[in-house]
Amino acid sequence: MSCAKRLRLIFQLEWGVALLITAVVIWLDINYARHAGVLWRDEINSLSMATYSSLQTTWERLQFDSFPMLWYLVLRAWVKAGMARTDAGFRIFGLLVNVAILGILWLNAWRMSRRPPLVALTLLGANATVMMYCGSVRGYGLGLVCGLWMYGAVWAYLVRPTAVRWAVALLAALLACHTLYYNCVFVGAACLAGTAVALCRRQQRVALWILALGAATALTLLIYVPTFRSSGDWRSMYVYSGGFIWLFFKFAQAVMLAGVVMLPVWMIVPLYGTVGGFITWSRARVAAQNTALDQITLSGQPGLALFSAMSILLGLIGNVLFLRLLSYVMQPWYFLSLMAVLAAGADAVQCAAPSGRGFRVLGVALAAVGLTSILFVPLRLWSVTRRTSVDKIAQVVEQSAGKADYIILTDWNSGISFYRYYRGSTPWQTLPPLPPNARDIHRGDLVFKLMTRGDVLGPVFDSVTQTLHDEHRVFYIGKLPLRWPSEHPRLYFSRRAEEHNPLTPVEDWRYELMETVHGVSVRLLYVRGVAVTEFPLASRYWTDPA
Repeated sequence: MSCAKRLRLIFQLEWGVALLITAVVIWLDINYARHAGVLWRDEINSLSMATYSSLQTTWERLQFDSFPMLWYLVLRAWVKAGMARTDAGFRIFGLLVNVAILGILWLNAWRMSRRPPLVALTLLGANATVMMYCGSVRGYGLGLVCGLWMYGAVWAYLVRPTAVRWAVALLAALLACHTLYYNCVFVGAACLAGTAVALCRRQQRVALWILALGAATALTLLIYVPTFRSSGDWRSMYVYSGGFIWLFFKFAQAVMLAGVVMLPVWMIVPLYGTVGGFITWSRARVAAQNTALDQITLSGQPGLALFSAMSILLGLIGNVLFLRLLSYVMQPWYFLSLMAVLAAGADAVQCAAPSGRGFRVLGVALAAVGLTSILFVPLRLWSVTRRTSVDKIAQVVEQSAGKADYIILTDWNSGISFYRYYRGSTPWQTLPPLPPNARDIHRGDLVFKLMTRGDVLGPVFDSVTQTLHDEHRVFYIGKLPLRWPSEHPRLYFSRRAEEHNPLTPVEDWRYELMETVHGVSVRLLYVRGVAVTEFPLASRYWTDPA
């Protein structure tokens, strides 16, 4: 078989594998939209923020959610269009966003190399974190769509620097940063990488325009400075300074949702993308110097290799520093922008590198098939997983609880979901107790104020004690606390911190609640899933002999 024929067959295989993975991912996204169920608490928080009667109220309360204003305008438009009469309408919205991510990956790959986005499809498409959190009613999915569009638009301007393409890149950058704050790193990495390519081509004017694009985008974000300042004090309760090792630990959790096999893959990706991109570019540069045709040589795929390698390197460093500065208790969705930078850059490097005899392209295609096959079963399980059971719990409590009973939600965040789906008349409260007009969104400022008071749980405990003494029932909704270990609490707290699992205020409140009801000689009703379990109270927790 001739080399040309072998290459043609390998490229056909590459296209076939990419199309197959795309079809599988779309099926998984549809499956997730069908089975995700009702909105969970963070989604309800975004919905409440977007549907206030006045946009001024939304703007004033930006500190109580994680996204810029544009995200709420998009969500508000979806509601106003009549597409969200039920929760299923929001699942359709999430499905469209997930499909849009795939579409942008294909668009970028076609514009950059006329090749399929096989690497990006495997890393982002067959990814449980992307499927669930980009397909939810949160701004992460739309932010990834705009961020990936911006990435391709900046490269398109480098290929042909016209005013129209610069305006398109600027628009994409603005949309990216005003739907997701984390995208500021993505935009910065793309602009600096584009500047490096332009300077290597001796296109100083193009480099200045790309820098101007990034600077203009950054300046528009200054409107959110008052929002960050107003939340500066109370957001400290979310801070956990675990260091870079802890960040890596949380990143590993995010990429391993569908399987442990993805951790080494995601470790190899930035190394392969950066080193491979620089090698491809440097070899082309040496060849160009030997032929005195560097301007022509660098304008093709070697330029894309440099652009991709620089964006991976800068995006990785920038995201790590950004998250380290943020120092929140990390959740998987915090790493979505980083995943997008690495996947988009690695895919571009793969397409920019010389095909040679095609063995590398064949290896990547076979690896993509293998990984997707390994991940399919866990991805399918995630796609049929309900996001919350609070609506089911609310139905059970409505049928079981009387007006003289009492309901406690041990996690104040869950009160948002319970408030949306509970229609009963039994009084209920969260830990800590929040006023009735503060149950529609995450009022971290009120919780922070309550945490500084010593008697914050007193009224709730009094209601619990009185309800039980009157021979009525208390419904406990939330996780049961573990017993105190035999070791001293201070040692227990230290050990939990060393295990990157610090005791949260909510867990502490659960212990206090159980201590309060321990002395009452009745049983407690624990609501879990769709069942009410009656159980005797456990023995007293650890106490200091002194």
